[in-house]
Amino acid sequence: DSIIKLRRQIAAFFSHSCPELLWAAPWVSKFPMTGRHPRIRVGVAVSRCSALHISEMQRLFMANLDRNRFEVIFFHLHDEPENEYRTRAEAAADKVVLFPWGDLDRFRRIVAREELDVLLHENTISPSLIFAGFARLAPVQCVFFDGVQSNAAPNDDYNFIFGADCCSNETRSQFAEKLVTLSGHPYAPIFPELKHQEISRRDLGVPD
Repeated sequence: DSIIKLRRQIAAFFSHSCPELLWAAPWVSKFPMTGRHPRIRVGVAVSRCSALHISEMQRLFMANLDRNRFEVIFFHLHDEPENEYRTRAEAAADKVVLFPWGDLDRFRRIVAREELDVLLHENTISPSLIFAGFARLAPVQCVFFDGVQSNAAPNDDYNFIFGADCCSNETRSQFAEKLVTLSGHPYAPIFPELKHQEISRRDLGVPD
């Protein structure tokens, strides 16, 4: 496919021009290490968790992982405003770790310190997340919530689409990574709580 070929060429250009992008966490080469952690450590890295539709997908994914098997570490930008969406998303994780905007090296080392088994990251406007897939920060890496996009990053193993209904057979060929989908639709909106209020015709400007 010409699109995938172009994206792979672009990724190869970045890798050749800046080999530092291919940095690997030192401990990853030793994986697996028996008994390293009692549960599988899953990291979820996002730029913003205040956008309603994104935060709910993140929250539901993290909240529904079996805690007998998985430990969830949630990474997001340190300057994320305090609001209900951030609070809900953070509450769905076992641990919350903040990272700065635009400091790729610091972001990679922050993630590497957690010794994740699996890293899921957005491919969004944050430079740290766009280039996360060039580095090897966990034995298994997956870009998610990526629509029909794929930056063909050399160390992203999978592309995780929250809803199979969002990805047609035609667009499946647009991914350089191995595609993983969940059944159904990914969006789960929060419906507002509305207080009952009697409204008269006059309130609406309609003659009695």
